Amino acid sequence: MTTYDMKSIAANTSGPSDNRSVIFGADNQGAATPVPYDFGAMRSKVVGLLYAANRWYLPFGVTGAGTGGALNAANAIYLFPGFIVQKCTLSALGCRISGTPAVGNIQLAVYANGSAMRPTGNALASTASISTNSANTSINAAVSVQLDVGWYWFGANIDNTTATINTVSNALAPGIIGAATQSNILNNGAGWGISVAQTFGTWPDLTSASFTEGFPATPAVQFKVGSVP
Repeated sequence: MTTYDMKSIAANTSGPSDNRSVIFGADNQGAATPVPYDFGAMRSKVVGLLYAANRWYLPFGVTGAGTGGALNAANAIYLFPGFIVQKCTLSALGCRISGTPAVGNIQLAVYANGSAMRPTGNALASTASISTNSANTSINAAVSVQLDVGWYWFGANIDNTTATINTVSNALAPGIIGAATQSNILNNGAGWGISVAQTFGTWPDLTSASFTEGFPATPAVQFKVGSVP
């Protein structure tokens, strides 16, 4: 029986390109020369949801947005989970002032998802401060981060409790990430998320953070795809 050194086999560049590889024979049935094929692109096709450059999206799993409300507290990070369905580069994060404006600012960020289905590590990307002083206005600021397929946490931190922001509603969060108590999993039928106290303008390492669960107002963070991937 012939053996092969996988380290010495050149990739087949004619195969699908992405970042998930398996090894098959050259004829797909165990031929003499194994060839690395990459099936990440095929995976995206099977999922059936593909991003397009220069379009805005809500994270997958958010099926509705509330009309908006002021947040419970300033100087707190409000987070909700969302699924990125295709490897892509984000070029901006945004939200919408749904009614009452306020002299102040909001910042937005993306965090990685940890093994306990909670945010972990430092922010993968965060925006500069964005003014909340315009009613009924979509606002955004630039970021630059490439995300692979998977779960992420989208966060907002605001320095006032007057501006009303469109909030997450009908999200998958309660059924996906769970809560420590039964009462936290259904909180007045409102949108669901988690929060952590944090001085406005800084995005900390959330690996060991203690989160508040199930509060009613979680800003709906949008993202713009700059390129795929």
